[in-house]
Amino acid sequence: MFEKVKEAINPYANPAEKYDRAADFYHLIMGVWEIKANNEAIKMAELKENELVLDIAAGTGWVFKRILLSAKGVAVDFSWNMCKQCKKYGTVIQANALSLPFKDKSFDVVFSSFLLDLLPLDEIQMALAEMKRVLKDEGRIVAVAMSKNGKGIAKAARILYEIFYDFWPVISGYRASSRPIYLHNEIERAGLEIIKQKLTKIPLFQFPIDICIAKKA
Repeated sequence: MFEKVKEAINPYANPAEKYDRAADFYHLIMGVWEIKANNEAIKMAELKENELVLDIAAGTGWVFKRILLSAKGVAVDFSWNMCKQCKKYGTVIQANALSLPFKDKSFDVVFSSFLLDLLPLDEIQMALAEMKRVLKDEGRIVAVAMSKNGKGIAKAARILYEIFYDFWPVISGYRASSRPIYLHNEIERAGLEIIKQKLTKIPLFQFPIDICIAKKA
């Protein structure tokens, strides 16, 4: 189950256009799904003033704006309209997470928020390989994703989410497509060592969210 990510049916051949259409209202989705976990991840990352951070799939720039309060940063997103929303905060480059336009070992921290749980399973390792490639030897990757872990209410909420996954509505050509993954397993498969991790929740629906911070093994 969930071998493929559900996408909205629309007339656009380029997947980025789904996010181009959502750029004007994506901050509302952030408010429900992502803010709590991202705040926790930023705190756990313990960013330093002299560090250079890459924010991958930065969207409208909510996380990027807060990264820049503590460190230097560059953001990337494959959606042009998302980039336009994000660039008011700093340097933004339109790019695909599977082929980053940066030299090896360029960044102290690579931040990935709700990206890996959007990718087809065969692309998760490709994305992690790119993150690892652009990460300095002593750097760290910060990853946030919907989780298959959790007990009690969190487990029940996740199971319900999976049962109704095929029925989530399409709004203005956009459909929420994140699905739970075993984030820590994917990170370890990529040859990374987890140094911090936390299981948190989306407050409104209690869906479990994994936060993992990892370094090169």
